[in-house]
Amino acid sequence: PDSGEDLLLSLICESKQLQVDELIALQAIYADTPDILVVADDCRLEELQQHLEDWQMLDASSSIAESSSSSSSSTTIANHPPLRMVLKRSVEDPSDDDWIAHCLLEILFPPNYPMQMTPPEIRIEWFVLTQKSLVVANNKPLESL
Repeated sequence: PDSGEDLLLSLICESKQLQVDELIALQAIYADTPDILVVADDCRLEELQQHLEDWQMLDASSSIAESSSSSSSSTTIANHPPLRMVLKRSVEDPSDDDWIAHCLLEILFPPNYPMQMTPPEIRIEWFVLTQKSLVVANNKPLESL
């Protein structure tokens, strides 16, 4: 690959490393409540971490003989599935103690986030606003509310 393609692959690899670091920080923040933040299985996070470690080791030694290995490693990282997670949040209305909003957010990191100021995609997968005082049986179907 030419130097422009190498530069792009390097940028994506650096971005993926920052994404993994951010995801690990978020997991640490929500460590006490494991059902709040869930990383999608199809992200293969541990596999990506291993590829990034290998890439950093090759990049650090960066001899001419290893440049094709480094390029191959960079391509593997660039082609890795995007990091995706689900975040469950509940927010109480500060002006009215009786209302609470529950939402489920899907967060997807684009390949060049955060290196090129590309924000993560955030989608609201599910949302409900309800009164905290409302008593509903646990087996009550949500659609019937």
